[in-house]
Amino acid sequence: MTPSAAVWQQLFVDLAVNVTVAVAATAFLSRWLSRPAWRRPLWQACTLAMVGIVFFELVGFKHELTLSHAAILKADSLSKLPI
Repeated sequence: MTPSAAVWQQLFVDLAVNVTVAVAATAFLSRWLSRPAWRRPLWQACTLAMVGIVFFELVGFKHELTLSHAAILKADSLSKLPI
C-alpha cells in the first residue's frame, strides 16, 4: 500500500468510527425520550457533532489536540514518579 493510500484509509476509518459512535450514542439516548420535541434537538446536536468531527479530521486539528493532551498526561505521570 502506498503512503498516500494509507493516509486516506486512516482518515476514512477514523471518520467511520467517530460517526458510528456519535450516531449510536444518539440512538441510545433517543430511545428513552418519548416526545419528538426532545428527540429532534438531540439528532440536530448529533448532526452538528458529525460536522465538527469531519471538519476537525480534515483540518488536522484533532490530531494536534490529541498530541497536546498526550504531552500533558505524560508530563503529569512523570511528575508523580518516585525518585
